[in-house]
Amino acid sequence: MVFETGLIDDGQVRVFREYLAKAALDGGEDMVRIGILADGAACGALAGHALDEGCFMVDSFYIDPAVRRKGAGGILWDTLLSELEESSPEMVVKISFIEADEEGEALMEFLLSRGYQVGEVD
Repeated sequence: MVFETGLIDDGQVRVFREYLAKAALDGGEDMVRIGILADGAACGALAGHALDEGCFMVDSFYIDPAVRRKGAGGILWDTLLSELEESSPEMVVKISFIEADEEGEALMEFLLSRGYQVGEVD
């Protein structure tokens, strides 16, 4: 399986529609959207925006269950970190969970495996 990532422009949003939260679909100029393809087919996306206090808030992060545990999530996350490193090296990444569901638990497990810690919401 060959994975490819890249920024999603407004013309490509429809290709990744099923992998982006509504807020990421409607996003404004400050919305950053990154998609991932597996063998040429869309299989996930993440989106977020910079906050005033020097952090990047991830609004949407989803990987198709068919490609989970095959490296897609890590590649997508590393693409985000690379994009942020180029534009704002001191940027802190935050993600907030609204619901405790199966998808949220899978994302939490992924982030913990990458060394992130659970913190308090300000």
